[in-house]
Order: sequence, then structure tokens, then C-alpha cells
Amino acid sequence: KSLLNESSAPSLSIDAFQAVSDWLPWAILEWLETKLSTGTAEGAAKALAVSIAAARNALERLTRLEMVEQKGRPVRYRATENSTLVHGGMPSEAVRSFHQQILDKAGAALETQGIDRRESGTLVLAVRAEDQAVVRERIREFRKSLMKEFGDQSGRSRVYALSTHWFELTQIENDGERS
Repeated sequence: KSLLNESSAPSLSIDAFQAVSDWLPWAILEWLETKLSTGTAEGAAKALAVSIAAARNALERLTRLEMVEQKGRPVRYRATENSTLVHGGMPSEAVRSFHQQILDKAGAALETQGIDRRESGTLVLAVRAEDQAVVRERIREFRKSLMKEFGDQSGRSRVYALSTHWFELTQIENDGERS
């Protein structure tokens, strides 16, 4: 359920990701792993503050992609994989849309959630051009370490989003570094 680009977990093609490029399917996948999950569209809708129709639609997409499975009567959903990664290398409209939705959710959280339920911070840092790849790798390592430490714990009860964005603020023309 991470967008890390690692080869150790099942991967999802960009085409398949397009089908679930909304934030909700990813949040539902994590919610299904919590101790408070009812495994139903109604429960997901209530927990994630969305309509039942939106939750049902997301679960249907996840089912078609075999990322969740249905069990029993009444139907309960459960995740089929612990981690799903998106590979591709090239930015796509679906990936950009997903990240924009998460940024929008972060903006809403700034207004609606107390500081005891969120962590917000920004670091503006001047670095050498040749070090930016190292910084990007350190960010990936940090996300991977969080997944490893907290992603499989029993008793999980909340779904959070961690969004990291490393981008250049300087606008330098004809410096030979732009791609």
C-alpha cells in the first residue's frame, strides 16, 4: 500500500494504478488491516468519512485488481497483500493526481485535526546539485523503515498518510542541470 519503488514486494503496473489512482482505495487497503475494520463498504465509509457508494466503488475496483477478496455472508473484504508498490519510473497523470489528492487531504488536516493527531513540518535546505540524489535515497530509506517498523504490527487502529516531497525551489535557466 506504499508507493515506494522497491522490488521486494508485489508490484502494480501504472495501468493498474490508474484504476485506483484515487486516495480512497489505498486508505481502504490500510483500514482493512486495522483492528477496527468491519470489512464492509459501510464500515470503510464511516471510518474514512466518505459515502457508502464511494467506498463500495473503491472496493469493487480493488476486487477486480485482486488486491482484496470477498469472504463469507454477509460479504466481508480483506486485503490480499501486505504491500503493493507502484513501479514505472516515469511520472504519470494518475500518480500526479494521487499525490495532489494526498496534498489536499494534508491541507484539510491542517485546518481540522489537532496537533496531537498530525505532524507538519517543512525543511527548506540548500544542497549541492550532486547531493540531491542522495537526499532522495535517504527519504526512500526513511519511508521503508517506517513501513518495516509499523506496517505489520498487530492492533493497528488508525490510518495515516505520510507524504514527502523533495523538489527544487530555485529556478536556474541554462545551468546544464535541468532535465
